[in-house]
Amino acid sequence: MDTKQIKLILTGAMLVISAATIAQEDKKSKKARVNLEEAKQEANEAHADSAKDYHKFKEKADRQNVINRNRIAELKEKNKIASKEVKEVYEKKLMMIENKNEKLKKQLAEAYDTKTSKWNEYKREFNHDMDELEKAINELLKDNVK
Repeated sequence: MDTKQIKLILTGAMLVISAATIAQEDKKSKKARVNLEEAKQEANEAHADSAKDYHKFKEKADRQNVINRNRIAELKEKNKIASKEVKEVYEKKLMMIENKNEKLKKQLAEAYDTKTSKWNEYKREFNHDMDELEKAINELLKDNVK
């Protein structure tokens, strides 16, 4: 074998190795593109689920806020016929309850910006505060009946 043949064989071998390497790299990049598309799809689905959860939560909380406002208005009406001493005590409690209800309403309006990672914690705290408010209203209703 002369030098030309050896060079030709070596060049051919290098071309085959290069082509195999390029094909392998192409498979890896194709797999990476597929994985990226799947990750994007999962992120979009998670975002859509999060948005649905937010809207469902917001609707429920808005309804409860309206119920609370109506119950507060009812308590105010009942308080009009109470004695002066009772009125003063109830007015303070009613003011605190009304302020808490408005605060929760504002928090709910700002909840849309809550990070997904903190959403469950936000809902838990909000629901706890809403439950406490409902208990306070119910206690005041019970006391007012007496």
